[in-house]
Amino acid sequence: MKYKITILIFIFITTNCLFSQTLLNNNKASGKIVNEGTIRIRSAGSILGMPDTIGGRVEFIANRPEHQQIIPNVVYYQLFVTGETPKYVDSLWNAPGSNPLATLDSFVVIRSILKVDTVEVNAKSTVMNQQAQVVGKRDVRLNGDSLSQNIFGDGYFTNLNIDNSFGVDVVNGGGFTVTKKLELTKGEFRNDQQNNFNLADSVVIIRHVGSSLASEPNFGKYITVRYVGNGSIISTGELPSDSTKLAILKNETSDGLTLTKSVTVNKELYLKSPIITEPDTTDIHILTLTAEQDPQFDSPNAEIIGSFRRTFLRQNGTRTIFNNPYTWISFDSPDLAGRINEMTFRVLPKTTPPFPKGDMKVQRTISIRALDIDYEPVVNGFTMQMGYGWRYSSNLEKDETNNLPVADLILQRWSGSDWFDIRSSVPPQVNIDEEWGYGYATEVNMLGDYAIGMPGGLLLTLNSKVLLEGPYRFGSMAMDLRIKNLIPNSPPDIYPYNLDPNRPFIYVKTIPDSIVDWILLEFRPNFTSSDRYYRTVFLHVDGRIVDLDGQSPVLLAKGGIDSGEYFIAVRHRNHLAIITENRISIYPETMQQIVDFTNPSNIMGRTSALRPVGYDAEGKLLWAMFTGDTNGDGKINQNDFVNIWEARDLEGYLNADLNMSGLINTRDFNFGWNNRGKETLVP
Repeated sequence: MKYKITILIFIFITTNCLFSQTLLNNNKASGKIVNEGTIRIRSAGSILGMPDTIGGRVEFIANRPEHQQIIPNVVYYQLFVTGETPKYVDSLWNAPGSNPLATLDSFVVIRSILKVDTVEVNAKSTVMNQQAQVVGKRDVRLNGDSLSQNIFGDGYFTNLNIDNSFGVDVVNGGGFTVTKKLELTKGEFRNDQQNNFNLADSVVIIRHVGSSLASEPNFGKYITVRYVGNGSIISTGELPSDSTKLAILKNETSDGLTLTKSVTVNKELYLKSPIITEPDTTDIHILTLTAEQDPQFDSPNAEIIGSFRRTFLRQNGTRTIFNNPYTWISFDSPDLAGRINEMTFRVLPKTTPPFPKGDMKVQRTISIRALDIDYEPVVNGFTMQMGYGWRYSSNLEKDETNNLPVADLILQRWSGSDWFDIRSSVPPQVNIDEEWGYGYATEVNMLGDYAIGMPGGLLLTLNSKVLLEGPYRFGSMAMDLRIKNLIPNSPPDIYPYNLDPNRPFIYVKTIPDSIVDWILLEFRPNFTSSDRYYRTVFLHVDGRIVDLDGQSPVLLAKGGIDSGEYFIAVRHRNHLAIITENRISIYPETMQQIVDFTNPSNIMGRTSALRPVGYDAEGKLLWAMFTGDTNGDGKINQNDFVNIWEARDLEGYLNADLNMSGLINTRDFNFGWNNRGKETLVP
């Protein structure tokens, strides 16, 4: 069998051989050259023949940059490449893309350009790349099958593949650079601070199940990391600690990725299986996404288990997705987002909420935290919609429903002492095919610890007090109307009670003792908001605004009022309405506070909106709502005086009865006259 090489000028018949015209192989049976020395191939040109395997050391050393030198894809014991002539690995006797070039002992490239486009290089032992460029579409694959391998040098690899179950060590200081792709197929790629390598800008790292990277390399500006394979992976050095480096993270494994550090993704996040940020209860990390684009969940099992932080939050009514497709938030406007700048959801599946009655909830915990632009914690001062999901499955190992009736489940928040129902929760649904249950609440106004459970948690109430000028008598208000049985058992269909859509359904069998009259509370998320909520309740003689039992604080759930921040107005049928100057925080944690409508500093308009009526036991002025608005137009003027005059001497439950004695006389006219020209500041 003969092989021809038409690349050199003369022949040395020694242990160092230079070939020119024809290379004869006398071992015809094996197709091998038995070489115990060095074969140097100096000239550029076309190779006409080559054996399958060459022993010893083969050097391709052409040094004329205007030419090119072909390196056939055969098995070399030692392959040495140098010289300014560009070198090409080519499949001369095999179909393109077939058998790779292989080196059994060492693969050395020094101060040269080696292009690898049609077949890859399989290095079974040491690789050295010194001041050289190994470029092209195919890999340089380190795939020794019996021992670990070494790699070093300060050159460049376009595509480097680590595929050795015994591992590959960066030695002699390392220093090489990967410019396009680093693929970790099998085994550990062992690097450290003293023996490290570099990644150019926008390199892709592909890490397979069964491989790892000991330490962080020297990352370029951006990096993409893909995890692939059947099984699960625990992150190692391929993920940068620097929050600016990771552009794209793709988890394409079948069983999930567990993070061993906090990681920030800046462009794209893709999941085909779970990403777990908490390996155990003491090793807790955060996965952050800074991009506007939502995570891509490519299977029903794909979700982020643990803490997931997003620094871009939409404020235009569209959803910002968090740990799974069913967990999201939505702000209808920047105003409703308040000062929130970033938000973190911590979602733990198959976990009982760690508070009393937690075992009676869906087996999933949800905790929400947020920071403002100054990185200060935000607790309230916003209104958002919130979606939530849990695993609903016939497989008990996966199911989290805890035998609870799905249609009745609502979102609940831990107040510090009990669970508080989010009354704006809509009835949940189930996706049987994907094995998820999911729902949402329209009025979420506070962050903290959440669960999904049955209604019946803590009831939101309001403690407040107000005085009416008309019935005020020497330190308290008179209950003449109650004594004379003139107060109707239902709020009458007149202003302001007819503002309350629930008015027709309000009825008490007996007017409680010590009640002055019906009174209306109005709640506005914003001062000029058209969204308003009402409770028609009672006013006690001591100024307390009480529920229909005549004693309890006002229960807000009956008016569909959830926790949040509200301007609160007080309206009465013949007194000028007043409203708080600022929004009032209404949460389970604030239920013990008293909203004092007798304190002018709390009221829009201050002392111009209230009338001083006396002094309390400490000598402090008492302030009351102005009486005199008999027709509910928000003004005290001639029309009101006419109404009083025309109803003079009448008895009953009448708006012209300004002092609420049950009888209309000159005292009522005097009240109205003294307040002439007054107008409410409540639109």
